[in-house]
Amino acid sequence: MQPVPELHMRPDPEANYEMVDEILALTRRARITNMGFIGNEMYTNF
Repeated sequence: MQPVPELHMRPDPEANYEMVDEILALTRRARITNMGFIGNEMYTNF
């Protein structure tokens, strides 16, 4: 498809690391090449 779609993920501060890791592995297996994290600005003072 043109333009290539992009998957957007919004981080959850309460997310379990293993669950996030599994989601990232699933996106890799699905051959998703364009992915961006949104909402990271809420972690500037973290």
